[in-house]
Amino acid sequence: MTMPEMLAAHAAAEAQSAGATYRARAFGAALMLVSLLGMGFFLSQSVKAAGYVADKGTVTVSECRTHRTVSHRTREETSCTGVFRSAGGRTVRDDAELTGYYVPGEKVRVYREASDYSLVSLRAFWGWLCLVFFCLVLFSRGLVSVVVGVRAAAFHELLAAQQMLKRTAFADYVKWLVLVGCAGLALCVLLAAVSP
Repeated sequence: MTMPEMLAAHAAAEAQSAGATYRARAFGAALMLVSLLGMGFFLSQSVKAAGYVADKGTVTVSECRTHRTVSHRTREETSCTGVFRSAGGRTVRDDAELTGYYVPGEKVRVYREASDYSLVSLRAFWGWLCLVFFCLVLFSRGLVSVVVGVRAAAFHELLAAQQMLKRTAFADYVKWLVLVGCAGLALCVLLAAVSP
């Protein structure tokens, strides 16, 4: 190989690695944006599940039915209908439908958005909050891709990206984001499992 051919091959390799770096950083920025949007959405859902919403009340279950859907595989889904009464007593609707099985006559705390009824419970609150912390872990993963410029897909690539990250000023921030995200995720899963 002559010198000009070697220089051309070296320039092509550098251009390819620069393109891969830009793609990895773009992927990381997109992952950070999606995880921020997810955190905002899931946090608002957790606040609603805690009962901080305008149109909340109870559904008195009248009957439950099990539907069988056949698509890729057979699946059974139970839904219950009943009467919704708002907390103030001004709104009464007899077309309320909940997913899941409840005992007829049972009063279930819910909030209403349009024609959808969702549970107001600690278990639902911790479940939504669990997704907030999961998005925080995804945010830290995107931050690593933005800072380092490597999109690690395999385990050995992840180790190399961690070594590269340690040489930057963002290493401590990423470490704390991952620790807070994982600890919050584990705590929320535990609290969702034991909550009524």
